Amino acid sequence: ASNKKIETTPSNFKGLKNISMSSSGSNFYKYMYGETSNYEEAKKLLKEAIAKGYESAYVIAFKDGKSVNVQDVIK
Repeated sequence: ASNKKIETTPSNFKGLKNISMSSSGSNFYKYMYGETSNYEEAKKLLKEAIAKGYESAYVIAFKDGKSVNVQDVIK
C-alpha cells in the first residue's frame, strides 16, 4: 500500500508482473500481485512476492467482487 500512485509495470515492482491496483480514499493505493481461484497457486504467488522483498504481503480473497475472509472461501 502507498499514499503515492505507482505505475503497475514490472520495473516498479521488482520484476513482478500482473500487478493490479485499487484505491480507497483520495490518496491511498493498494497493490495486488496475481489473480487465481486456486488457493495453492495463491500461496505460490505469495512466496514469490515475499522472495522479491515484499515481506508484509498476504493472500486476499474476493467473492462476487467483494473482499472476504480467506478462510471462508477455502472451506
